[in-house]
Amino acid sequence: MAVLSGITTAIAALMGADKGAELAGAAVDLLSDGGGKKALEWVDIHLRAYRGGIPPNHDLEHALRLAELTTSLVMVETYRREEDAEQVILRSAREPPFVKAARSWLHGQIGLSLGVEVTPNDALIREIEHELDSILAAHDPAALRAALADVETRVWNELAAGALKNDGSLPPEQFKDLFFGHSGDGKPGWSLVFQAFVREAMKDRPRAQVAFITTRLAGLRTAAARMEASLDTLIAGQRSLRDGNVRIEQILLADAKEAAHGREVADGFIHEIAGRIGADPNLDMEDKKRAVRTAINIYVDEIVGRRTPTNLGDIVDRAVANARRLAGEGKSRLARASLRKAVDELRREEQERRALRAQRVTTLYGFERDIALATHDGQGAASAILEMAEELSHGDFATRRAMLVEEADRLKHFDERQKSYAHQIAVIILRRATLSLGTSPEEIWSDQNNLGDALQVYGSIGGPEVKYLREALVFYRSAQGTRARQYAPLDWATMQHKVGATLLKLGESNAGKMIDLEEAVIAFRMALEERTRKKVPHEWSKTQKSLGDALYALGVRENGTESLEEAIIAYRAALEEWPRELCPSHLATIHEYLGHSFAVLWLRDGDKARLEEALVAYRMVPEAHPQKLMPLKWALDQRAIGNTLWRLGELETGTSRLKEALVAWDEFLANTSFPWRSEWVEEVRQRRDAVQLEIERREQN
Repeated sequence: MAVLSGITTAIAALMGADKGAELAGAAVDLLSDGGGKKALEWVDIHLRAYRGGIPPNHDLEHALRLAELTTSLVMVETYRREEDAEQVILRSAREPPFVKAARSWLHGQIGLSLGVEVTPNDALIREIEHELDSILAAHDPAALRAALADVETRVWNELAAGALKNDGSLPPEQFKDLFFGHSGDGKPGWSLVFQAFVREAMKDRPRAQVAFITTRLAGLRTAAARMEASLDTLIAGQRSLRDGNVRIEQILLADAKEAAHGREVADGFIHEIAGRIGADPNLDMEDKKRAVRTAINIYVDEIVGRRTPTNLGDIVDRAVANARRLAGEGKSRLARASLRKAVDELRREEQERRALRAQRVTTLYGFERDIALATHDGQGAASAILEMAEELSHGDFATRRAMLVEEADRLKHFDERQKSYAHQIAVIILRRATLSLGTSPEEIWSDQNNLGDALQVYGSIGGPEVKYLREALVFYRSAQGTRARQYAPLDWATMQHKVGATLLKLGESNAGKMIDLEEAVIAFRMALEERTRKKVPHEWSKTQKSLGDALYALGVRENGTESLEEAIIAYRAALEEWPRELCPSHLATIHEYLGHSFAVLWLRDGDKARLEEALVAYRMVPEAHPQKLMPLKWALDQRAIGNTLWRLGELETGTSRLKEALVAWDEFLANTSFPWRSEWVEEVRQRRDAVQLEIERREQN
């Protein structure tokens, strides 16, 4: 009965509740703005997703129950928006607990109401009809307001209980005042918003209208005879109106034929305009006659009399002829559609022409680029690419930048596979060109980073090209400026790592200085502040390895042992997170330089344990350099192992280490097909001969 009362009261209210026009207008405004708009959008999404079946006679019952819940959701969202505005002023971000609990309960109820299965219930329908007829017959506004107030109170109790059940939240007093329309600021309460919502819903929901009419007809059976008479009158009026329209069309047709007499006007066009203009309810008879004559003049002057240029192509010629024919047959819509179709055909033709031209330009400039690269002319290749991008971008900087970035990436990938200085030069030129084309912070950061990478690769050649490393530092540091550490810590750390790597290359070059290595160590350590082992273990491992390289390079140039000791710590840290299956050659390099660090420390302090550690590290290197796959590197590993065993053997009285050294050196010398440096081969042979004699001497003694 609670739902029944809400339905009948709402229908009665729609039939003439005496509420103030100003408040009723405010209720409608509330539905289209602020919290109301958000609530209605949420409900509409669920309505679109709903596919359940509801018996026709129950559409109204279902719709008004949904209206009750939706109106409550509108009130909750309106209150939430007011609270949000107050929280902004108070600089608070805390949502009232009741809002969250009430919204959650309403969402669940609305979702359930959409999926509920409604079965026919004739008794319920009769009860609705009887109660509705009773309210309308009484025509008592006071009784209607009282009934509506009862519904409002029931809905309030239901909402409060639902929120309380959800998480124990009670409605604030401010929300209660808003709900019952007692807020004091002239805002409509639940009952007015409910009526406005139902009225608007019946405007937009034909099924709800049908259900409403069906229910009312069932409740007004006693007026059937009067309604039949009214329907007969309506039908007669429609028949009379139709006859009048036919007579108007005949008059206009006669006027049109008179205006077209002696002129090239097709009969089909005359009939079309007579029917179309005659049916226009906004024109009186004189206006209709005038419109017919104007249409005839336009047809004669612009359709039949138009002289189309003869050099516009077959598509235009065919389209104009076809449209003129269709217009003469009284098919103006088809005529217009055929012209639109011709425009689409022209558009496709133009797109195909542009695509073909772009393909031709790309082929020609691409061939020029490849010839330049084949003749080791990186500048020539870059010039061809720049000209191609300008030709195809048509002044669009974003398109030009995208083309240059794509071409530079392609050249970079080729260089990474086959090492071509011409490609590297071309990449630098293209990366420089993109610097002036980027607009967003993301593009600017990317362009500076890419140019820094290109300069670092080319500067790593050594010799006079080391100057490019200094320039790479400038762009890496500029890129850091566009990505603040507090907003993009990992991007900032990546740039810091690249700064360190570039300083390390500078420090190791002939033009390098000790301060470059010292700054490299600082840069790597700063990168590790954000590249933590927990967040990015692999990147952390890479930076640890690079820190070890910088400390090792610094250590061999110093007299002490501190930097070398720290290098060993960094290398061992890198090994903890470096996957063995990922880039084994880098893993081998870590072990190799770990061995170098121990060997140099032994030279500094003479501690035999250092050599033992070096031997362990060197013996790990060949695991990443299988003899069959990488014989050159494997042989060099054997040379390092042999030298370490020889030094250990000289510190001992036995011969086992020396014999192991001979085996390792023999493996190195067996690979004489490689272009070894002659002093390496001669050094190993001399040491081998000396060790052989030493073994014989020790065995004799």
